[in-house]
Amino acid sequence: MPWFLGLALLGVILLGYVLMGRIDKTLANSQPQGLSVLPVARVLLFGPDPCRAELEKHLAQEHIPYAYVLTPDLPDPARYDAVLALSGDDSANLLLCVAARHACQHVKTCARCNQAVYLALFQQLAIDQILSGPVDTEALWHTVRAWL
Repeated sequence: MPWFLGLALLGVILLGYVLMGRIDKTLANSQPQGLSVLPVARVLLFGPDPCRAELEKHLAQEHIPYAYVLTPDLPDPARYDAVLALSGDDSANLLLCVAARHACQHVKTCARCNQAVYLALFQQLAIDQILSGPVDTEALWHTVRAWL
C-alpha cells in the first residue's frame, strides 16, 4: 500500500475519533438535569396484546411500577424483576427475553409463542413462562404477582 493511502486512512480514523468525542459530549450536555435517573419499574411489558391492558390495570391497582416498550429493546435490564413479551412477533419476544436474562440472571421472563414450530426453541432458551394460544389474563397476573 502506498504511503499516502496509509496516511489518508490514518486521517479518516482520527477524524472519526474526534467526531465521536464531540457527539458524545453534545449528547451528555443535552440531557435534561434531574432526568438522568430513570424511575423504578419492576415489570416491563412489550407488545400490543389485548391482555396488556388488563395486566396494566392489575399493576396499577397493586401500585407496582411498570414500563411499556414498543420495540424489543431492553432499556435498563437491572430495573426489572419481570419481563413480559406479548407481541405477535415470536423473534422479537424471544430476543427481548433472552436479552433480559443475559443482562440480569434474576429476572423472570414470559413470552408469547405464536407459532408451534418455535415452542421447542422457547423451552430450550429457558423462558420461565411460555404463552401459546389464548391467554388467561388472570392466571398470568397471578404468575407475575408470585414472581414479585
